[in-house]
Amino acid sequence: MDSNIIPDFPLVSIIMPAFNAEKYISKSIESVLAQCYSNWELIIIDDGSDDNTAFLVNKFCIQDNRIKYNYQLNKKLGSARNSGLKLVTGKYVAFLDSDDLWLPNKLKCQIKAFENKNIDIVYTSGYKLHADKDLFDYPSVFGIFNSLEMYDILFNENVIPILSVLIKTEFVREVGFQEINNFGCEDWDYWIRCALNGGTFYGINEKHFIYRVHDNGMSRNFALMRISEINVLRKNYNNTYYKNKLLSKIKNKLFEHFILLINHDRKYVINIIDELIKIKFSISYFIVMLILKLRINIFNNYFQHLFYLSKKY
Repeated sequence: MDSNIIPDFPLVSIIMPAFNAEKYISKSIESVLAQCYSNWELIIIDDGSDDNTAFLVNKFCIQDNRIKYNYQLNKKLGSARNSGLKLVTGKYVAFLDSDDLWLPNKLKCQIKAFENKNIDIVYTSGYKLHADKDLFDYPSVFGIFNSLEMYDILFNENVIPILSVLIKTEFVREVGFQEINNFGCEDWDYWIRCALNGGTFYGINEKHFIYRVHDNGMSRNFALMRISEINVLRKNYNNTYYKNKLLSKIKNKLFEHFILLINHDRKYVINIIDELIKIKFSISYFIVMLILKLRINIFNNYFQHLFYLSKKY
């Protein structure tokens, strides 16, 4: 069989959450239309936009019935992706945010990988685009990883950009929906959960996406991101995956995140309380109570002491 032929041409369901995305969403949609692999559906979830997002998307819907527009009241990114997951009909699921881009061979490359390997998730390399002009490599890890290997990698950092992923729909059903309260870390949390559910990962060292970095992106919100990272690490720690000799490394990592947050700018620690209330953040009760009841310098000294004890023992 010709290596360029893809058997059966399975349907890919692409989920694109969008909120006030008029500046970039047309380019993002065009990058899907430009795919060499054509058997896809694009499910756009408008998460309560009040700009021209709906108008722009509906123009594409008229031109191509593979593009489907859905509106919901603003519920944030995780909820928008989950709304899309409820609507998928394809064998595989992909994600593309409304300001990012795919390169033309992205889906074709990944579908071929699924046909030849016993895997659950395929991701690729790509680029970061800074200030709409400067391209940099997006670092990751490549090869085939079983669930234990990937859990170990992911617990240290998120190496899987969400726009690079193609995942089996049946595996998505096993893992469940994304956590809606991990601000900016929904994807990292989800990949760890995929590993905990026994997933096999395949990273392809080919560049197939462009991730846009800009000032109003949520990843720029340092404080909320640090809190979210703490929550991801806390809720996904599994001692059956980590041996006892690695426990101190995990404790150190958690305490380092606490200290990093506080030392960055102490006013963030106070302002974060209001933000947590707004997004109904799921975080350990003791953290919030420490922020509320203790002076900031005591809070800082407390975690410095815990960090010291974790290293000592």
